[in-house]
Amino acid sequence: MLPLWASVQESGVEFGLVDLLAGVVGFAAVFCQATADDQLRDYRQAKPPRAGDFGEGIADVGLWRYSRHPNYCGELGHWFSYAIFAVGAGVLGTEHAWMLGGWVPLLFLFVGASIPMMEERQLKSKTRYAEYQQAVSMFLPMPRSQIRKKT
Repeated sequence: MLPLWASVQESGVEFGLVDLLAGVVGFAAVFCQATADDQLRDYRQAKPPRAGDFGEGIADVGLWRYSRHPNYCGELGHWFSYAIFAVGAGVLGTEHAWMLGGWVPLLFLFVGASIPMMEERQLKSKTRYAEYQQAVSMFLPMPRSQIRKKT
C-alpha cells in the first residue's frame, strides 16, 4: 500500500479524475474477486450434475466462464488501484517507482508460481482441463474462444 500512503501524504493534492479511476478500478476489482469466490463456493456446493460445459468439477460458470482465475485477477486489480492513486497524486514518477515493489511481486507470484502450479494440478486431475484452457483466458476475463473439436 506504499503508493496509496505516498498519495495521501502529499499536501495540497486535490481529488481528480485519476483518483476517481483508481477508486472505480479498486472497487470493481474487489467486487470481481468477491463475486468469483462466491460463484466458486456455490459451484462446489451444488450437487452433481453441475452446470457448465466441461463437467469434472471444472467451474466454468459466471466469471469462471471468462477467466480461469478471476479471483486472482480481482485481487491484483485491487492492489494495482493503489498505484493509480499515487499517479493521481503525482508521486509515482521515476523517483517513486520503488513503490510498485508491492504490486509487481504479487503479479509475479500469481502469474509465475501460484497459477502455473494450480494449472498443472488441474491438468493431472481433470481430463478436460486442457480443453478448458484453450477456451478460457488464464487471467483477464475475456470472451470465450471457440473450441475446435477434433473429429
